[in-house]
Amino acid sequence: MTQIEELFQQLEAAGWQPMWCDTKIKIYDNAVSCGRPEDIGDILCEEESYPHELLPPNLTFKVPAKGDSMCDAGIESGDILTIESCSHISDDDLVLAYIDGEFLVKAFYEDDDGGKWLVPYNEKYNAIKLNEHQHVYISGKVIEVSKRYPRVRHRDSSRIVHNAKKIDATPRVMSREKLKQMIATIAPMVKMGRQWFSVYRPLVQAHQVEKDNYSGFCQLVCEAVPDHCKLPAALEIQRMDVLSFTKPVCLWNELNAPVTGKRFAYYKKIAETVLELLVL
Repeated sequence: MTQIEELFQQLEAAGWQPMWCDTKIKIYDNAVSCGRPEDIGDILCEEESYPHELLPPNLTFKVPAKGDSMCDAGIESGDILTIESCSHISDDDLVLAYIDGEFLVKAFYEDDDGGKWLVPYNEKYNAIKLNEHQHVYISGKVIEVSKRYPRVRHRDSSRIVHNAKKIDATPRVMSREKLKQMIATIAPMVKMGRQWFSVYRPLVQAHQVEKDNYSGFCQLVCEAVPDHCKLPAALEIQRMDVLSFTKPVCLWNELNAPVTGKRFAYYKKIAETVLELLVL
């Protein structure tokens, strides 16, 4: 038993399915769709080996694509196309066609009147209607597209990022009912009236309630948890809105806050919990 055969047995025992790369596939180096080997002329090619179990029964070869006429079908310059020679072509197959001395990759289409077309997938290009005066034949169809250097268009990335920035800059305002549900969830943490400030400030920070509208916030809380034992008062909330507590929660500073020690830590814990609930 050779080392390779022993390795295959070990791989099979481990649950793998090793295959011999015993079939060579031609890979042509001209940067354009091209036909069967006998149609290409003196262009040099390389060969790669693949397991025969993975290859179709008909002759196959590979060519690089060039141009943008099929970009909306997912084929771009630099992609490697695997072409299978075949005798039967169906509507919407991507085919390698020879027409008037040029090899093209297009979609094949036959209209209701029996007219045959080669269809590009880019609005910049027109469909080509085939006729008896043209020297035309179909060399094969595309059965695989390999991305050698995957890239996207810069303008598309720029547009997507621009839209994302606009979304991030636009406050996502919750409905009043959603706000009341969130307040009801946080309410058990609130042990005294002034602690409602730790709900008010993150809601202002997230653009969910109006800044300095203390009465409006208190009314919202009363609607959400009317039976809470410590409902807020507008004046108490206003009195807490000083020093570092006027800033976003992440900037609260115990050395510059209206409460200190364990009380400060608990105020901040409530506020951070509110921010987490707003994200959910």
